[in-house]
Amino acid sequence: MATQSTTTNRLMGRLVLFIMTSLFASLTFAKSTTVFYMQDETQLIHLPLIDEKFFGTDNRTVEELESAISSNPNETKAYIRLCYLLKEKGEHDLANEYAKRGIESNMNDKNLLNIAGAVLIHSHETEELYNICLKAVATNPKNADAYNLLGVIAHQNGNSLGAITHFQRALALKKRRYNWINFNLANAYRAAERYDDAAELYRKSAKKFLADKNFVSCNNFHFRKPNMVWVNNNIGLTYTMKGDYTEANKAYREALSIKNSSSRVYNGMACTYYEMGEMDSCLVLLDKAIKANPRYASPYKNLGNINYEKGNFSKALEYFNKAYELDSTDEWLISKIACCHKNMKDYEKAIGYFNKAIGINHTNGENHYQKGLCYHRLGDTDKANESFNTALKLGYEQARGWIRK
Repeated sequence: MATQSTTTNRLMGRLVLFIMTSLFASLTFAKSTTVFYMQDETQLIHLPLIDEKFFGTDNRTVEELESAISSNPNETKAYIRLCYLLKEKGEHDLANEYAKRGIESNMNDKNLLNIAGAVLIHSHETEELYNICLKAVATNPKNADAYNLLGVIAHQNGNSLGAITHFQRALALKKRRYNWINFNLANAYRAAERYDDAAELYRKSAKKFLADKNFVSCNNFHFRKPNMVWVNNNIGLTYTMKGDYTEANKAYREALSIKNSSSRVYNGMACTYYEMGEMDSCLVLLDKAIKANPRYASPYKNLGNINYEKGNFSKALEYFNKAYELDSTDEWLISKIACCHKNMKDYEKAIGYFNKAIGINHTNGENHYQKGLCYHRLGDTDKANESFNTALKLGYEQARGWIRK
């Protein structure tokens, strides 16, 4: 009986080990994202223009700006310039700190509120920004910029109806120079699956917001002015999400008729063909996008993602690394690079990249969870548990079963 019991225990142990190993292997294939996620450039924060031109001849260094703020905590332009420089340098935590300090001292400055919004949204500090915006609205109920930021927060949190309400309130208050808010509203319509409303608003607002000198978009804290190519691309992607590929391709063809449009549009068309299941056409278009502009990161991300979904991690890593050379602040991309290393069993490198992704967005529970799995494979139970516990606190329930006492 003792021998039979021992044999049974061994078999059970092997079975548990097999199940755990299989589960780990399956989890290394992190939830895939369709390629057009990478091309979705409407999911940005749209603000009044704050870029290098905004600062004029102000060439103060970070140290000089910090000194100026110490002497005069109400110098709003110093806060704005400092936040801008710190984000460009990758000093995200310090930028967050000055954004909060600046807006607390100067609640009614709309430019400071907007730069603080860009900083905190980029760092996923939305709860603090939400409270800041509530204070701003309480101080001035007609603060349209605060309502715009509340809409962006709601949009990012998946509350499309709340976002629509906030953007509409902002538009009602800001009767002039409203175009960046209109664009945000179109994004919210699209997220709410009101695709025709979104496309109509993109079209209706296009001429107005292209003429608006105050309209700028901010993605990963790179500021850019929109253009008609960008507008048609967004319309194409909107119809792609709806499943109306005829209308999508009509918008892309319109974009292709515009000078210097090809790279971005080929990439958008590739995303649509991917959704249609026409992989050969998708790959041809991504190749065209790269040839048209080898410095445009999105096609490399998309090619990396296609190979990742096929389980070809070494090839995916080649494309992701090329994209990383061009765009080193994309949390999604960095997480994908980490997952490639993890699937290739290079756990130390994977942990390094997960840490980089966490540095950009510490609220993403999956990155902590995946890092915990790497530590688990390295046999470091303490660090694995630390990562799993952090993931669990962030609501990533899959981590619960991996915590060891």
